[in-house]
Amino acid sequence: MLDISVIVPVYNGESFIDRCMGSLLIQDGCDFEIVAINDGSTDNTSQLLLKWQRFLGSRLKIIEQNNSGVAAARNRAIENALGKYISFLDVDDEYLPGRLSKYVDLFESEADVGVIYSDPVVNSGQSEYRYYEFKRKQTYQGWIYKEILGHFPLILSTVAC
Repeated sequence: MLDISVIVPVYNGESFIDRCMGSLLIQDGCDFEIVAINDGSTDNTSQLLLKWQRFLGSRLKIIEQNNSGVAAARNRAIENALGKYISFLDVDDEYLPGRLSKYVDLFESEADVGVIYSDPVVNSGQSEYRYYEFKRKQTYQGWIYKEILGHFPLILSTVAC
């Protein structure tokens, strides 16, 4: 079984696909697949995904669907994922090196962890990256839905479960 499946919903993402896929290309330390859902794009998304599939081979699974929205795209990708864990990545986002292996290591070493999230690093469009810390003072346990929605913003591209 694969360690983790990366869910990438795409709608008209031609200007982002190369950076997004490139950030996955440099991940190491775990066995992962990429499940990209082309959600009815009208640009060159399909052609770019196929280019990446020729390069990545079976590691990249492409699913085409009529435009149904990002939630439906993510759900369909999850239905087709083979990994033990799921990680989310929007096409206009990137992973820093080692992210997937760190998350898999944490899941494997902490049996009671069901969801992992982190603070984002945000590219402001300038040459430097800015790190935003939400300064969480508490680690939540149990049913955390209300705490997550009520106390801090959660960037889905930092979530794995």
